[in-house]
Amino acid sequence: IELDLQEFNDDDTSNSNSASGPGSIVQYPSGNTGVDGGNGVDTFASRLETVCSESSLKTLDGMQACHSKCQAHLCCFTTDSKRAGQNCSGLIPSGCLAYEPCKRLVVPPAGTEPAVSPTSLLPREEIEKRVYDACYFGDDPTRVTEDLVTKCHGVCAQRLCCFSDYKLQSSCRATVGDDECELYSLCDQLVTENGGTTDDALELEEKEFDVDELCIDKVAVDKNLYSACSDTCERRSCCFESDPTYSCYDLEKDWCDEYEACAVVDYNFYPVISSGENLPGSDTAGLIGSSNGEHDLYDAVDSACSVDSLKTLEGVEECFNKCQPYLCCFPEIASEIEWDCEGFRDEECSAYGNCEPLVASHQLWKPPSKAANKYAVKIAVNDVCILSNGVQPTEEWVSNCHQKCESRMCCLADPSIRSSCLATLGAEECNDYSACKVLIGGDSREAEGIEDVCSNVDDANSFAKCKAKCKTRQCCFENVHKFSCYHLEKEWCDEYEICGVVGLTLSSSSNAPPTPGAQISAPSPSQPSSQTTISAPTASITPPPAPRQPVVNTSSQISQGDSDSELLILARACNADQLENDATECRMLCKGSECCFTTHVENNCSRKPGMTAFCLDHMLCADLISKN
Repeated sequence: IELDLQEFNDDDTSNSNSASGPGSIVQYPSGNTGVDGGNGVDTFASRLETVCSESSLKTLDGMQACHSKCQAHLCCFTTDSKRAGQNCSGLIPSGCLAYEPCKRLVVPPAGTEPAVSPTSLLPREEIEKRVYDACYFGDDPTRVTEDLVTKCHGVCAQRLCCFSDYKLQSSCRATVGDDECELYSLCDQLVTENGGTTDDALELEEKEFDVDELCIDKVAVDKNLYSACSDTCERRSCCFESDPTYSCYDLEKDWCDEYEACAVVDYNFYPVISSGENLPGSDTAGLIGSSNGEHDLYDAVDSACSVDSLKTLEGVEECFNKCQPYLCCFPEIASEIEWDCEGFRDEECSAYGNCEPLVASHQLWKPPSKAANKYAVKIAVNDVCILSNGVQPTEEWVSNCHQKCESRMCCLADPSIRSSCLATLGAEECNDYSACKVLIGGDSREAEGIEDVCSNVDDANSFAKCKAKCKTRQCCFENVHKFSCYHLEKEWCDEYEICGVVGLTLSSSSNAPPTPGAQISAPSPSQPSSQTTISAPTASITPPPAPRQPVVNTSSQISQGDSDSELLILARACNADQLENDATECRMLCKGSECCFTTHVENNCSRKPGMTAFCLDHMLCADLISKN
């Protein structure tokens, strides 16, 4: 028996050297870690990282769960010379990168001895003996310890491909033969729920439940049957992933179609489609059938913006990510009427109608009068939306903050898109609501640019982080025309072209032409709605010119904005009453922001990269600086 072990030598034959590392946790742009899907967290990547972690692979349940999720993608990790033609990493590069934690399944754990070594070829009897000594536990479940599972994993890792469904590209039975796979027959108990041994492909197939007999209409009234059907369908979970990066449907269509009956427990297929033929490595996203695609996208927006979802920070952020370019569909007060885009985005506003709870869930908040204190609104918002250090947000806190902010969520939209109301309402009013950004990820949302996050995607962690960042502009990648914002905000979407590295391809309006008479892009607020413009107006964040402002050279100054606690201090130090008594603290806090308000265009830093948030946060300094 000859095996090519070069790939394992390169990895020092250790799981600890896999790209994700032992016990690693996916880090997301929001700064959160963990396995729960929130605040931009890629839930699939988190679950996969957990189920295929080193600690999970020390148990039979963990091995079986990892193999169930990974078996269709094990072809990503083979360099065995016998199986060179089976490697699929060039066919689905994004998918292989997303499934990178699965590599731990086929790499012998650190400290274990594989059945064969790279320096010696063993006779069949010796291989079989090594497998038996490491894996046999008979009918005594007490012998199934972490140590036994780890040692068995060590000798079996290189031939777990024998126990993938023989129809899969990841199966090596046809390549290495039943005779060789039979030597590893005890390894089957690592990845098959019923344990035992498997001697040939036919026996392996017979171990599968007949899903057509299990997943029948009766599941609707029989909880046990429903559970059994669902558990069986989960064994081919990659067939039902809606995200094309994680889906194996197009890679293994015949295999997946065998489980079509799983639709009775809401396991549905999401095949990849494109305007032309699918090319290897293209990973083009889309749903088969426009009506199914539209239905699922409606449901996705409805779920993200549901009442329950908007009780959590993660839910508010997810809803905002989906709805950001469509906030102008829901103007709340008459003074914003020229900002309203509903009249010329009828189709899109209808498609994203479920976004409305983001801006109109609560009883409309009446801000305090600014007659006595022009910072009254800012202080009121800060008091509700800024958490003390170490205090965890509750549903009540989120709801209270959301109530104050919902009518001004448009201030948080990217200033370069139509849905931003910064130009309409003015920087001063939007600055009153700057603390609301905590609802959509806070300062960390823009802490890193898309190029910084996605330029070096070489492991599961960086893949998940890049994908989470890309999904903050989700609508740019939707292929159903009415749900795509690409034709509305092309320049904004093109900034995220790099997201192709994680399988998210910018949609094209040419694939689904707009209905007759539809506007290709939004007219600016100053134009009548019958006119069109090539792109949405870029909002200016520079406040009205103030006299006698000094010229300050700030070519090297870059800031991402202040923290919420600093904003609260600034608001209280620079309110009108405090300035009359003593402006010392306000002057100190405003030092360095002079460039935001200078009338000398060449020295004004308010439009420079990285300075937008900083200048908006320091609007309170404008009056003080103008008097100096």
